[in-house]
Amino acid sequence: TGVQPCALPISATAYHWIDPAVRMTRPTALLAPGGVLAVIDTNQVRAADDRGFFDRSFPIYRKYRPDERADPGRPADLMPPIVAEMEGCGRFEEVRLWRYRWDQRYDAAAYEDLLRSYSDMQRMEPTAREGLIGELRAMVAAEPGGAVVRPLVITLAVARQPR
Repeated sequence: TGVQPCALPISATAYHWIDPAVRMTRPTALLAPGGVLAVIDTNQVRAADDRGFFDRSFPIYRKYRPDERADPGRPADLMPPIVAEMEGCGRFEEVRLWRYRWDQRYDAAAYEDLLRSYSDMQRMEPTAREGLIGELRAMVAAEPGGAVVRPLVITLAVARQPR
């Protein structure tokens, strides 16, 4: 095919969009012997730092997206699903995971910008989207200090192909 083997394909917060049927076969076809696949993910986690904001915001989501399912949140020591895929595919000899806590603080305007960047928000009917964003923005503005903390853990999963 003319494709040169590579030593390190990297995906940052997008690997979940790749079809599961090829998520492990495609990178291993590109990897040079001993090459490494690296997958970085941003994971919202349960933490007291959000002061219950995300639990309290759920009814607003349900108002505009009736099929919205409650997210119980993930623990800070979460194990991202990509690790099990890497370990179970039989194509890697070594899988490692690192976790990095990286909380984000948003005032109302910054939180609105974040919401507008999400593909599921962009696909919403405009009136519903604007209602949802408006109510969430008002909720953030009403928080102590006019801001909310989004507790995050960044995970880096790496897997080495045999030499």
